[in-house]
Amino acid sequence: MSRIEGFRCDFCGAADGEAAYAVLHSDRKAEVAVCGRCGLVQSLYHAPKPETRTVSISSAAGWGNIRHGKGLRLKATIPVLTAHVHLETVSTVLDIGSNRGDFIHWLLGIRPGAAITAIEPDASVVSTYQDLPQVALDIARFEDVALPAESFDLIHCSHTLEHAASASAMLARIYRSLKPGGRLFLEVPNLAILTDPEISEEFFIDKHSFHFDRDLLRAFMAHLGFEFRFVSPEEDISNVTLVATRPAEPLNAAPFAPDRPSRPAEAASLVSAYAETLRRNRETLKRIAERLNALMERQRVGFWGGGRIFDALVTFGGLRTDRIHVLVDAYIGRYVKQVHGIDLNLPEALKAKVPQVLVVLAKSSTDDIVRQARTHGITNVVTFSQLYQSV
Repeated sequence: MSRIEGFRCDFCGAADGEAAYAVLHSDRKAEVAVCGRCGLVQSLYHAPKPETRTVSISSAAGWGNIRHGKGLRLKATIPVLTAHVHLETVSTVLDIGSNRGDFIHWLLGIRPGAAITAIEPDASVVSTYQDLPQVALDIARFEDVALPAESFDLIHCSHTLEHAASASAMLARIYRSLKPGGRLFLEVPNLAILTDPEISEEFFIDKHSFHFDRDLLRAFMAHLGFEFRFVSPEEDISNVTLVATRPAEPLNAAPFAPDRPSRPAEAASLVSAYAETLRRNRETLKRIAERLNALMERQRVGFWGGGRIFDALVTFGGLRTDRIHVLVDAYIGRYVKQVHGIDLNLPEALKAKVPQVLVVLAKSSTDDIVRQARTHGITNVVTFSQLYQSV
């Protein structure tokens, strides 16, 4: 690794950042840096953001702008919200990155009288809630919205903090905006996913500036003054999910002191090992695609999952899309109609185009998809993990 000129850590303010990884296929020439003092992992960009938003299912750094991920996560986070937030007393709510409004519609279903302030920079996705009388909508980035102090019973921030201009500044503003005793629901991608031995998709996408280790994020938030009501278990390597409350004390504005001296070296080693795993797995994709291409010559093969794993199989593995019998996706299929030149359908298409073999291209949702496939009468199901292990 090498020192980065002009580096400044967003958490502790240290200037000794180390370059850990040059992101492959990054339109913004992203460089992943590790703070040498506290271990925060940040992406530094050497090219500007594109002027226009482009929908991309890329398995490389260009993934983004489908705007479906928060809806995808809501099912998993509702039990956390209901268990650790006193929803029956919630009256004022801030939704940071309100996206397509999945959280808003769910909350109003149980708290129809709640007053919701929604912040969302993409005006193209807000049509289902922009005119609701309970919702005050700001089409803007969080950094550009003035927020009243001590005003919200609940702040919902799902997969938004990693996009911030400054994660520390966003967390400080959230703290000040919560009422004493108010709750923050926060979820971000988990840096621990880099340990996934089957990872073939670029984690360090161009839309994310910060990459959070669960314990470091928790330590920084505790330093600010947050107290925790829920912390996702270590076994969940995909997401860091937290429910925190703000006590009556004001924000702690003192500099953050690193909580574990070994963390920077551990983070750097994690990123370095990931880079090698990614390279190796993209070679493995060629053998997986070769096996699937041969299978598709003999049988009708369908695929459930039109996202990043599918793209990786096509782009890096050489999967023959012209041989695919049917491609479905329960979430991306709502917003993207074609992937690599073939139709992307909702799962109901499996009734009309029944495959002899269904390949499930998913990770954490694999078991749920397999169960759904069984309800469509499909018995011959192969998962991505099974394919990976077989080669």
